[in-house]
Amino acid sequence: MGVVSTKLEMSGESTMPDIFRYLTKEAPDKPVRWPWFIALAFILYAWRTILWELDNWKKAVGAVFRFLGYISKLALDVVYYFIGDHITTIIRFIESTIYSIRAFYSSIVAYAPVQELTTIIILASCVLAIGEAAVPDSVNSQPYLLTAAGIMGFAAVKGYISELFFWFILLGLFFFARFIRRRDYVSSAMPAAAALAAVGEPWVRLVVMVSYTALAIL
Repeated sequence: MGVVSTKLEMSGESTMPDIFRYLTKEAPDKPVRWPWFIALAFILYAWRTILWELDNWKKAVGAVFRFLGYISKLALDVVYYFIGDHITTIIRFIESTIYSIRAFYSSIVAYAPVQELTTIIILASCVLAIGEAAVPDSVNSQPYLLTAAGIMGFAAVKGYISELFFWFILLGLFFFARFIRRRDYVSSAMPAAAALAAVGEPWVRLVVMVSYTALAIL
């Protein structure tokens, strides 16, 4: 029996008889809740402190912005006090300039022959494109002759020069380019063809476009 008890003690088991073991039953411990209330109190206090600090920061930032606003108003008042009249004059000048530009643009849009200008640009561009396709660099090589032909066409439309003199000028531009500047026929005929296609009568435009295209192909 002593050997059995010794083995039980070595194994860590109790040697108390079973009949008395009910007397040694442990009572369940009741949970202690008061530490949770203390922790909750600390949490609430910390949260209140954080909110209070945030409110202080908000007030500080608001005060800084109000101060900057006062400084800006003071600076504007000082500037306006010294150069207020000049600023008013500049503003009025800018407004009058914008109004003049708008009125000028409106007058151009209202009285400009947009359809006719579009036709002139398209036909003249077609002549230049045909000549450039047949003879590369034929446009860039004679900008002054093309400009002179355009000016003569404008003068003829406005009635500053007669029609006979206009044709004489175009022939002079052709001969100058062909025999003095030694250019080919396509490049030499380009200024006259562009002017006639831009300001000529409808049948003249048709004849010029067809003839110049055929010349470029040949």
